[in-house]
Amino acid sequence: MSLLFVKLILAPLIVLIATLLGRRIGPLAAGVFVGLPGTAAPFLLTMYLMHGPMAATTTAAGGIAGQLICATYCIVIARTAPRLRPVLACLTALGVAIGVGLAALLLNSAYAAALLVLIACVGGLVTWPRDDTPRAPAIDPWWAIPTRMGLVTIMVCGIAALEPFLGTGLAGTFASLPMILVVMGLTEHRARGPLGAVDLAGGTLASIPGTAAFLLAVVVSTPPAGLWLALAAGLLVIPVVNRAATLLASALGQRTGRRVAMPGRAEQHTSELVAA
Repeated sequence: MSLLFVKLILAPLIVLIATLLGRRIGPLAAGVFVGLPGTAAPFLLTMYLMHGPMAATTTAAGGIAGQLICATYCIVIARTAPRLRPVLACLTALGVAIGVGLAALLLNSAYAAALLVLIACVGGLVTWPRDDTPRAPAIDPWWAIPTRMGLVTIMVCGIAALEPFLGTGLAGTFASLPMILVVMGLTEHRARGPLGAVDLAGGTLASIPGTAAFLLAVVVSTPPAGLWLALAAGLLVIPVVNRAATLLASALGQRTGRRVAMPGRAEQHTSELVAA
């Protein structure tokens, strides 16, 4: 029953919450929520329930490289979404991001991968393209939420099924692929235009450092303390690391003469969400 809950209920519930946040507050807030370990945590629990704590640790280590994929995707999609058709922009960003993430796997170091994630996120925030054009109101079709929920359920179940062939480390990387962000980005592009997809990616980029820190805490803390305490420690470091990354990006922006802020008119609210 616990495994069924993780696969079929928890992951699509996260998509539902993110979608409702997007409708209520905007794509930036939805992006902040998507950047949290909403996919990684259910998959870690799945691996723990199926194979034990060592499998969860290996999965978390692979997931850090997956966060580098997510960060790279956000940075690239912010440049391609306003210029290319939605599907082509997503495929271009995803191709570049997967290449970067697989290269990070060759380092075979969770610490090095986490450092690269932090550098990518801070650099992405400092250089984030600004566009204060008013955002179009969302026009979501009735099938948008069920489609998003169904796709993420298929993703979690499919990657869990592939785990015996991929190994837990590579499965953790694939579990962290930005599939929720891709699906929601395409629908945001349709509902609000390309700036909606860019705002969604911006919010996600701002909360990826905390997710990488969460996964690193699982890697470091699980052997001596057990998975449940490691998960609790990881959750506690998320807001601290996100806040630190935002402050670091702001400081670097001041030194380089750039004003660091999330794109769009809701940027101040999103910064408050990241820091909360």
